[in-house]
Amino acid sequence: MLVSPKDFGNGVFGFRVADRSGGARVQRTPHPSALRAYLVDEEPSADVARRFGYSPGAFRVLCHQFRHDPQKRASFFRRPQRGPQSSPARDRVRDLAIAMRKRNLSVYDMQRELAAAGHSISINSLTVLLREEGFARLPRRADDERPVTVKAEIAAVADVRRLDCLSVPSAPL
Repeated sequence: MLVSPKDFGNGVFGFRVADRSGGARVQRTPHPSALRAYLVDEEPSADVARRFGYSPGAFRVLCHQFRHDPQKRASFFRRPQRGPQSSPARDRVRDLAIAMRKRNLSVYDMQRELAAAGHSISINSLTVLLREEGFARLPRRADDERPVTVKAEIAAVADVRRLDCLSVPSAPL
């Protein structure tokens, strides 16, 4: 399956390839691994051409076209898929979150109030939303500045000296 430079006729990387039966078929795209081996891995062009079934001249023409034709380079690389640029969860609570930040509530307080109102949103989503709206992070607050919440009950300190290990029934063997 050798290709000669004269077979690069139509300008869209389409070229004739002689197959083993003696006929010819049109191969639409070059082997991406061949270009990668030569351009990225810096292998000698004659070795790459032989390994991928090109004549040395055809492979040089292929590399020349790849380097000098922006349209061929652009079609060779895949464009990254971009996801949605908006988030439905953030958009639903955007106005509420802005009003809450104006009341000087932290993202944790906002998440708690939004959950009570039936809106489920993560801390990270709230942080991104506030950053998009131009709000800076709040400075750290002292305990007396925080909203009133239910706090854990403080338990008595355990004293090991007061433990009664003798009254524990022993387990049967």
